[in-house]
Amino acid sequence: MAWNRTGSILGSGTSAEYEADVIFTAAFVGLAADFARKNKPWRVAMEPEMTLKPVSGDQRPARTTDDRKAMEKHNQLCTRVNQAVRNYLTADNAKPLTWGFTPSFAAGGMIAGGPAASQLDLTLDAAFKQFARKYLTNAKTPTNRTDVGDMYIGRGAYCGLVLDEQGDAVSAMSTVRTTIKENSQLYPAPLNGQVGDRWCPPSTSPKYGEDSTSAQTAPVNKSWIWGMIGDKAAMQQDLQNQGMKFYMGSDNRKGTDLVGYTHGLPRAVYECVRAHKGHPYEMSIGAQTFKLASCMGCTFFMIANGFEPSASHVGRSESWAPLYHVQGNNPSPVLAPIDKDHDQIAAFELANNRWSDAVAGWIKEGIAALDLLIADGWITDNHKPALAALKIKVADTNQTTPAKRRICCNLLLDAFTWHKGDADRVNDTMKIGARPKPGCDGTKLWWDTDTTTRPDTFLNPYTDDQLKKLGDLNQLSL
Repeated sequence: MAWNRTGSILGSGTSAEYEADVIFTAAFVGLAADFARKNKPWRVAMEPEMTLKPVSGDQRPARTTDDRKAMEKHNQLCTRVNQAVRNYLTADNAKPLTWGFTPSFAAGGMIAGGPAASQLDLTLDAAFKQFARKYLTNAKTPTNRTDVGDMYIGRGAYCGLVLDEQGDAVSAMSTVRTTIKENSQLYPAPLNGQVGDRWCPPSTSPKYGEDSTSAQTAPVNKSWIWGMIGDKAAMQQDLQNQGMKFYMGSDNRKGTDLVGYTHGLPRAVYECVRAHKGHPYEMSIGAQTFKLASCMGCTFFMIANGFEPSASHVGRSESWAPLYHVQGNNPSPVLAPIDKDHDQIAAFELANNRWSDAVAGWIKEGIAALDLLIADGWITDNHKPALAALKIKVADTNQTTPAKRRICCNLLLDAFTWHKGDADRVNDTMKIGARPKPGCDGTKLWWDTDTTTRPDTFLNPYTDDQLKKLGDLNQLSL
């Protein structure tokens, strides 16, 4: 079956944005229901605003204004999702989704994958982690970061790390960019078959960014193709200069290919799956990257593989993707012997299938939960056609058929290529309707750390001096 190259993900007759909203919301609600059914608490984290404002004097009030908006957004998210889950499970007191703050940033601070990794992290010396961070940010040559061992340090720069049982780092890998192609033999079997059917709108789509072909001569920069982060092709050279590695991108075809980004923590998970041991982490090493929480793309993947992240956020999962190749990977012979590429490919296949099956379950449950809310007015009119189309699309998925078992996960990947905040996707899909469950009428604060302090009394916890020191620290370490 050929890739979908229309302007619509689901053919719902509404916009692709609404379709992407509904696909993500279904997966998110399904995961929340999964947690609630298992009587497990789940929270999403927000980061206090850490960008210095172009104003004179104390900047904390200006940053606090942004924080209050973010708090309200998180609260709306929890209200709507908890209504969907409690109504679906017919359990008014089901474990709720809550929100709180991300762990406070410090040099060498890490996101841990799984409870064992979180416990090991408590034993690690802060000075050791700071030294590791400085090592990871040093380029092999002073003028660029193109060496295979250089880590990416640009926007959203997180480095995946694998630690052994003694707490020693045995592998490091940061975000990579892959151009994904239809029916391509560039990827090793059976990973090539996992790419499946994808949505790639035609090159005439107004959502395509500027094609700055005259500014760059390298083939990889000649055109902006679907899913690229940044709206100008010239920006891709900047990403490479900051250390991001590009794969399968020498002949980008606008309207035909698309781009996916695999973050460092899922890459560390792949290595732990390969070795059957080790602990996956992610360390923030960028000059503008302070959030110690995993995006939802990583969160879905990690939970499916048994490595729940220590914190998750509902910001952006822009063009998140798993890996379908082992190029540029960094397996550790210290952790486990390497059987050429065979064991890596087998581990990638296993991890991707676990994720695919889990996403299918979450999306189907999420659809069922959202469907129950339509009559009571909890689904916005703009999103009802997309929800109906999604329900039809996944109705005949058969877990024993490889192509069909991947329909749901590929729809989620398609949704991620429409760049938008994940909390916004949910809040745009849902609204407060009739017959709210306890706490779901819009008045409860779903803050897990303090149920009495409301956004109007909140003050940003970071002083201006603290932020300046963080900025100085990052610049010095780079």
